Amino acid sequence: MPTTPGRFPWARLAPLCLAVMLTVSAETLPAGVMPAMAADLGVPETAIGTLVAVWGLTVILTSIPLVRLLARADRRAVVGIALTGMAAGNLATALAPDYAAAFASRLVGATFHGVFWAMVVVYASSLLRPAHLAAGIAIVTGGSQLAAALAIPAAAAAVEVVSWRWICAAVSIAALGIAAVILRALPSDPADPPAAADVRAARPAPGRRAAGRLATPLLLSAAALLFVFGHFVVYTYITRFLTQVSGVDDARQGLLLGIIGVASIAGLVFSGPVTNRWPSRGPIVLFALFAAAMVLVGTAGTRLGLLAAGLALWGLMFGTIGPTVQALALHATPPAHRAFVSAAMVVAFNLGISSGSWAGGLVLGATSSPALSPFVAAVALTAGAGLAVVVAVRRPRQA
Repeated sequence: MPTTPGRFPWARLAPLCLAVMLTVSAETLPAGVMPAMAADLGVPETAIGTLVAVWGLTVILTSIPLVRLLARADRRAVVGIALTGMAAGNLATALAPDYAAAFASRLVGATFHGVFWAMVVVYASSLLRPAHLAAGIAIVTGGSQLAAALAIPAAAAAVEVVSWRWICAAVSIAALGIAAVILRALPSDPADPPAAADVRAARPAPGRRAAGRLATPLLLSAAALLFVFGHFVVYTYITRFLTQVSGVDDARQGLLLGIIGVASIAGLVFSGPVTNRWPSRGPIVLFALFAAAMVLVGTAGTRLGLLAAGLALWGLMFGTIGPTVQALALHATPPAHRAFVSAAMVVAFNLGISSGSWAGGLVLGATSSPALSPFVAAVALTAGAGLAVVVAVRRPRQA
């Protein structure tokens, strides 16, 4: 059951945050170890980028149908089992003898990942009192920022001394440990047995009245898609960008990726106040600043000070926007429809991942350089700011 007033359930949310961090680490790991992974599997780097894109596409195709199928299940059990399945798929990637096997194992991991992401936010929200909802969801979804801050830069640095396979396996082993904690230490679904409304919530809400209630969260889901697209159109090939465009050697790439990550942790801290104090205007400013960060990165060239400033602003916005839009979307959603909105947000995020990775590959293939990718991202993020304006005019004016 939700905790008593005044107590924030840190102990319950921490394992969920770490689980999110590990699933996102598994999803985006190929971007951090791309050169080594491509050389080991004997494929071009664009093929490794496809491993990121196919993960997102698989989540898009499977998450909503599987969430609907599992709507009556205890959400804690679904979260723990899905995390275990993701870890098993990721471990199979670490053991893959060739690219085809790696591709197939990514499909398995992504299928479980989609179920995990669609359920973990709903499960977390059931553990939170209304006053804690925004901060609690920001903490749980902030695991993705921890992945950017810790896991991916660490992988980029570690791959210089150990095989990418060991890094991949380490993520899987850690995920299995967190899955055990969730299944053994966290409470069972507070809504057990689920109410009929929760069952219906796993399906698209029919009718004009329901559509009107869900317009704001669905607009925020569309903005989230543009946000993730803007990040991954550059980030998927960030090691190539740093080498080819900015002239950064391998030894310093981990440090620069760490700038994004550390700044994203600061953004995670800001996401709660932004959500609570500026729910209408905050997202508009955040998207505009993220677009400016991409322009700064795209124009920095070999000026590493300017590049570092752009990367820091990029990380700050990445850490703030993701939790903010998810918390605002759930806050604007009636409880009976949160499972559907959560699944829609999962689809939006992963559509952004797959389309951003795909578009980044197109830019690289067409120009033999990722130099234009930050400007593509800036256009998408400006469009996201436009959607945030639409959301703002739909909301009552708030300070």
